[in-house]
Amino acid sequence: PGMGTKKLTFNTTQIQEKAQAARAMYEHANALGVAFGPYAETCASAFLPLVKFKYSPEVRSTSAQTLSPIFNAACQYALSTGGDAASLPQSLLPALVNTIASQLEEEDQDDNETLFALADSLSEICYSAFRHVNEVNGRRVAQLDFNQSHKLVSQLVNCIGSCLERRSEMIQSTLAVVTDEDERAHCEDLLQIEADTLTEYVNSIGYTLKSLGEGFVPIFESIIVPYFGKLLLAEGTNDTRARLAAVEIYDDMVEYCGSAAAAKFSPSLVQGIMQGIDDSTNGGDRDLKRASVYGIAQIARYAPNSTLSSVAFQILPNLMSIVTDAESAEEEENTYLVEITVSALASMFLFNDAPYGTFDGVDKSSLLKKFLHVLPICQDYDEAKVCHDKLCDLIESGAVSMTAEAPALMRIVGQIFADVEDGEEVASTATCSRLAVILTKIQESVDSGLIQKCFSQLSPEAQNGIQIALERGAGAGNGAVISP
Repeated sequence: PGMGTKKLTFNTTQIQEKAQAARAMYEHANALGVAFGPYAETCASAFLPLVKFKYSPEVRSTSAQTLSPIFNAACQYALSTGGDAASLPQSLLPALVNTIASQLEEEDQDDNETLFALADSLSEICYSAFRHVNEVNGRRVAQLDFNQSHKLVSQLVNCIGSCLERRSEMIQSTLAVVTDEDERAHCEDLLQIEADTLTEYVNSIGYTLKSLGEGFVPIFESIIVPYFGKLLLAEGTNDTRARLAAVEIYDDMVEYCGSAAAAKFSPSLVQGIMQGIDDSTNGGDRDLKRASVYGIAQIARYAPNSTLSSVAFQILPNLMSIVTDAESAEEEENTYLVEITVSALASMFLFNDAPYGTFDGVDKSSLLKKFLHVLPICQDYDEAKVCHDKLCDLIESGAVSMTAEAPALMRIVGQIFADVEDGEEVASTATCSRLAVILTKIQESVDSGLIQKCFSQLSPEAQNGIQIALERGAGAGNGAVISP
C-alpha cells in the first residue's frame, strides 16, 4: 500500500528463448531473402502475437524487428513466384502495421529502446511495401487502402507528439540546467535516441504518402497540415528535429501528391526552407539544411513557377555557397548535400525545363561547370535518375557541348555505367541507352588523341564503364571500343 503502480518484467528461461528464437529467425529471413518466402506466412503468424507480449519488452522488440525481413521475403517471393504467393504480402501488411502501430501507442513511453525497435520495424515494413512493384502491371504487391493509411498516420502523429514532448522537456528542463559533463552526455544520448525514433515515424508516414500518391492529399490536409504546418518555422518550435520532420513530409507531398497539392501547400514549405538553408536560422542542423535544399529541387520541378520566383535570387547565393564551401573543405560527409544542391540549382536554372532559366543575372556557364563537376549523382537514386536524364536533354539540345566538355562527359558516362553495372540504380535503362549514343557521338566527333588521353586519366571503374557503354553502342551498329 502507498507504493503506487509498479511495472514488473519477467526474465525466465522460456522468455529468453522466445527472444533468442526471434533473433535467429531474423537472421535466417534476412540472409535467405526470397528463399525464405515459403515460410513467411507461418513465421509471421508465430511472431505477430509476440509484438504484444506483455511480460517482456525484449520479446516485443525482437519479434517486431523479425517481422520486417519476414515481410520483405514475402514481397520478394510474391514477385518471383506469383500464384497464391502473390496475395500473401497484401494479407500480411494491414495486420503487421496495425499491430505494431497500436503497440507503439501502448508501449511504455520511457522505454526508448523498445520504442525505437518497434518504430524501425514499422518503417522497414512500410518501405518494403512501397518498393516492391510488379513490373508487368505496375502495382505494388502490398498497399494500405485510404482508411488503413488514415488510421496509421493518425497513430504515428500521436507517437510523434509524445516523442517531441519528451524531447522538449529534455531540451528545456534538463540540458538547460545540467552542468555535469557525464550527465549532459547522457541527456544528449537520450535526445539522439528520440531523434532516431522520430526519423522512423516520419519515414513510415513518408512511405505511406508515396504509396498513395494523390490519394494521400485528404490525409495530408486533415492530419499533417494542422500538426506539422506550424513546425515548419523556427517560430513554431525550438527543436530543429521537429522542423526537419515537417520539412521532410512536405517535401514528399510536393514530389508525390500531384501538381494541385504542390500548388496549394508548397508556399508554406517555402517559408520553412528559406529558414532551413540559412545557417543563422537552421540551428546548425545539417539534416534540416539538406531537407530544405531537397525541397527546393522538388518545388522547382512540381510546383507553379511563381512559387519560388520572389525568392529565387535569395536562394541562389545560399546554394552556391554550399557547393563552394564543400569544394574547399573536400569532406566526404558533404557529398550528399552537395549532390542535391547542384540538383536544386540545375532544376531552378539549368535544365531545359528549368522555371528560372531565363532570369537575368544568373551565370549559367559557372553553374554548368559546377553541375558537371559534381556529376554523376550517386547518393540518392531518384535524384540521380532525374539529373542524368536531364543531362542527356542538355547535351542533345546543344546546351552542353560534346566536344568542349568531352573530358567531363567521358568521366560522367563511364562512372554511371560502372555504377549501373554494380547494381546501383543511378540511371534508367532508357537514360543508359541515350548516354551510350552520346558517347559514340563524342568518339566520332572528338580527336582520337584527346579521347585516348581522357580515357587514360579515368579511374579503372570509369574506364570499364566506358567500354560497357561503347559495346552497347557497337551492338546497335555504332561506335567501337577504345583501347587503353
